[in-house]
Amino acid sequence: MNQFNNVLFNALNDFRANAIETLNDIKVLINDKTADRWINIDEVSRYISVSFSLLVKFII
Repeated sequence: MNQFNNVLFNALNDFRANAIETLNDIKVLINDKTADRWINIDEVSRYISVSFSLLVKFII
């Protein structure tokens, strides 16, 4: 059981690291596009299926 917990823990950490990296990439893109008025955060949230409030919390 301990080995299973370790595998699960490592998998969750990998997922979290990848998610944070992806969110950082999205943050850079959003900041560039919203600064140029190409796109707004609401459009991004609908496109990537992430809530508007989560994006706002992450970006700000």
